[in-house]
Amino acid sequence: MTLFNFRSSSAAIVGVVLFFDQLTKILITQNMSVGQVIPYSPWFNLVFRQNRGISFGLFPAYTWLAKFILIGFIIALTFWLSYQLWTAVKRLEAASYALILGGALGNLIDRFCHGSVVDFLEFHIHQYYWPAFNVADSCIVVGVVLIFAWQSWQCWGKSKGNVET
Repeated sequence: MTLFNFRSSSAAIVGVVLFFDQLTKILITQNMSVGQVIPYSPWFNLVFRQNRGISFGLFPAYTWLAKFILIGFIIALTFWLSYQLWTAVKRLEAASYALILGGALGNLIDRFCHGSVVDFLEFHIHQYYWPAFNVADSCIVVGVVLIFAWQSWQCWGKSKGNVET
């Protein structure tokens, strides 16, 4: 795969993540009211939550200074992810960074447009609820898991090659 195709397919992943993330959030904001819960199964609800914090509602930013710091952090992270994506040498590595970058951009768009991130997927077992999340959050988690798996595989392969028999 040429470098151009490699980068264009990574850009396509970012674009697809952004498209589906924003599409699902538009559908939620236009068809549900904040706080509304629609039970779909004994373990899944469709909800409309506004997350003012980091992933899964951690560290909520209610003041203008906290919002400024959070948005600044996300913008810095976006530049770092773009650099990592640009310098990636393996497809899985690039796809992982593309998933994370697409998710970060999707949530950043929400912060600018809504002042918070739209979350709508809620899983639970009986009375134990996982915090609501969205497509962008899912892509970020999958991308991070893939990077850890890829780096662990790289380290494992190197350490196995250094073992003397």
